[in-house]
Amino acid sequence: MKKIFILLFIAVMMFSSVSEANAGMITLNFDDISIVNGAPFNYNGFLIGGADIIDSDTLPGVYFTDNVLSSMGGGPGPAAGAGVVNINRLNGETFDFGDAKFGSPYNYNNYIIVAGYIGSTLVGSEGFSVNPGLQSHNFGFFDIDRLEISSSNGQYIIDDMHFNNIAQTIDIPPDGTPTPEPSSMILGLLSLGGLFGIRKRKNN
Repeated sequence: MKKIFILLFIAVMMFSSVSEANAGMITLNFDDISIVNGAPFNYNGFLIGGADIIDSDTLPGVYFTDNVLSSMGGGPGPAAGAGVVNINRLNGETFDFGDAKFGSPYNYNNYIIVAGYIGSTLVGSEGFSVNPGLQSHNFGFFDIDRLEISSSNGQYIIDDMHFNNIAQTIDIPPDGTPTPEPSSMILGLLSLGGLFGIRKRKNN
């Protein structure tokens, strides 16, 4: 019986550590996801709409080689690809948006607006111009549940997005198959351990 309590204690400590670690930072660099065209997709617990995942093979002659997030809406004219990108958590939880790299595949002085919302309330927004190449930009958006990114000047790309204060409870990859987090598995172990202990006590 003593061993059962020791195992349960260890499991509780592991659950506590995992829970604290989950409320941390997530970086979306898009390098571990296949090319995506058109449809909203799940990535590391985020639902991303209005965007594609592209690489240098998608846009020959550009300066980047790894995957990046790209606005959609291709077509002729300077505003081609100037669509709106929306990003929110799959579980609806809030998050902080720290910083990211923004750029333009071809256009100079591409003006981008990044806005953070909680529900329908605007928390903050920032506008800036980008040129070919990726440039880092910092943001102070806290406790938001949606990011909205737009441009009127043409296609833009995004990489290395840093989100803070994340309580990641479940990760649903692009194939739609949920993957339990370690905390969920530990809870299962706790339940099994408790049942085993009760059964052993009754048998004795």
